[in-house]
Amino acid sequence: MAFTNRTKERLSRGEVALCMATRLARTAEIAMIADACGFDALFIDMEHCTISLDDAAQICVAALPIGVTPLVRIAGHHFEDAARLLDMGALGITCPNVSTRAEAEAFVRACRFPPMGERSVAGAGAPAAVDSSFRTTLYAADGGMSASLPEIPPGHFPIGWTDKGALLLIRPPDVPMPIYHFDLAERRMETWRTLRGPPSASGIRTVFVTPDGRALAYNFGTKRTHLYLVEGLR
Repeated sequence: MAFTNRTKERLSRGEVALCMATRLARTAEIAMIADACGFDALFIDMEHCTISLDDAAQICVAALPIGVTPLVRIAGHHFEDAARLLDMGALGITCPNVSTRAEAEAFVRACRFPPMGERSVAGAGAPAAVDSSFRTTLYAADGGMSASLPEIPPGHFPIGWTDKGALLLIRPPDVPMPIYHFDLAERRMETWRTLRGPPSASGIRTVFVTPDGRALAYNFGTKRTHLYLVEGLR
């Protein structure tokens, strides 16, 4: 299932995006109510109510598949709450009572992946693969909902992760073959390394990356032409 950020898409086109705030709702149907009422986003205000982290996460999960952008204001400077809500589907986090540049920078570091921040990756909780349309998709290992990565062109295949939490992709069987580095936080793909092989290489078949993303190995195919001289044929 592909999730879109309806609010971000509307704003990028210069359109108005409507957001509904909630403090009293505790169950997932509030996301469907917001969608039925024509809102593009749902703002969960944890600062001014007693809603739990689990309830907020459930609402975020319910909002994603129906196209409502889940936004959350955490109760204070508990940055671990921000990271957990982002892992559970929140597409935007607000931190209250930020008075200094140092506080703002600390909040940003907690919400962004390295090298821009310090947020940790959820490990095997989100393996990457391609769907039937050859688009890269993150799948939850526990059977939860998947999330597509539309910024990655079709035909690129994930091969691993770096120690900084970035996804590595290839597009076989190109030679030379670029290995692309996809930053999940910035949603930006750029060339990480290029595999060339010998001049006779016709295509790189498989690429293996070490768990820390610092070393790799690959194999390739070659094309050879043989000329046979046969005598005595009529």
